[in-house]
Amino acid sequence: MLKKKNRLLEIISSYVEKRRLRRSFETPFIAGTGRDSYQYYENGRSVEIYVEMMSGPIMGRIHRQNLKWSDNGDILPVTKKAEVLSKLCEYLDQRKIKWEIYDPRDHA
Repeated sequence: MLKKKNRLLEIISSYVEKRRLRRSFETPFIAGTGRDSYQYYENGRSVEIYVEMMSGPIMGRIHRQNLKWSDNGDILPVTKKAEVLSKLCEYLDQRKIKWEIYDPRDHA
């Protein structure tokens, strides 16, 4: 029974991802894809962004990370990475999620 449920979840997840990728040709967007991750979609591909969810005054901590396109694994250039993170910050602001960008080198 568990295998059937897992297979059904895989099918639904695959359908949702394909629909998001098609939608991304119309306009770039952000979608929550897990407890600690968001996806940025653009032109039929996506980038996963890790955001540590927390409790307290800061609800999301964006860690310094390399961002890679899901389709070919290429690392985003600095300018594109800044654009993607800016869109994520706008997304979090719209949902009234207080966030911070965290770099451990700043706290050493």
